[in-house]
Amino acid sequence: MPGVQRAKAACLRARSRGAAGGWAHHYLLVPSEPAEHADGAADARDAGRDFAENEIGRAVTNAVAEAGGSVAAVAATSEAEAAFAVQRVARRLSSSGRKVIAQAIDATNEAAVRVMVRQVSKELGGLDAAIHTLPQVNDVDRFRNALAVHGFLTRFAGKELDRFGAGQIVLVVGDFGRRMGVGFGSGAVVGVEKGHVPQWRSSVIRREHRQASDVALEVVGAIAGEPDSG
Repeated sequence: MPGVQRAKAACLRARSRGAAGGWAHHYLLVPSEPAEHADGAADARDAGRDFAENEIGRAVTNAVAEAGGSVAAVAATSEAEAAFAVQRVARRLSSSGRKVIAQAIDATNEAAVRVMVRQVSKELGGLDAAIHTLPQVNDVDRFRNALAVHGFLTRFAGKELDRFGAGQIVLVVGDFGRRMGVGFGSGAVVGVEKGHVPQWRSSVIRREHRQASDVALEVVGAIAGEPDSG
């Protein structure tokens, strides 16, 4: 699709500029909703499928991996179907020699997020960006739970990014997130300890009713350091 091709082109342009241009090589992507807070078994299954079929997770992972970036795809639920989904995507992309790893964790468990981030950073040789797509929900409590997961990710991925003095944390939200005010004030940097000045940047990208490939293009622009990727 044209949007996917544009995303790949943005990756390649940024990559050609080298480190000075802001291109990053090691990514952590957390695409799905924790099963503990899913509304029944059907929602838990949808959370696992969100990555593997046609949503933001797959589009961003494809664009970054096909441009030569190393990616860790992490389902934020330990449900078996979600684990199989990320493993299938990782196997497919890794078949061309790319570095793509997969994990599935209960992201409501702070310790699990901490261990996962450290393991991923070691396996990829460091982190340059972390991307989190919030679930498409219309329930305040479930949305707040998802933001709590983002807080865990920001805290631990931020420490890895601080090691290298740069990087990007990207939060992808839907229409409900916009209505909840995410992206304004401190919403983009939830999880940053008071008084700490992070060495990395943060971005909030709205998915709303856009094509996954178009959102992927904007995410790629954000992690590549492009000021206007939309």
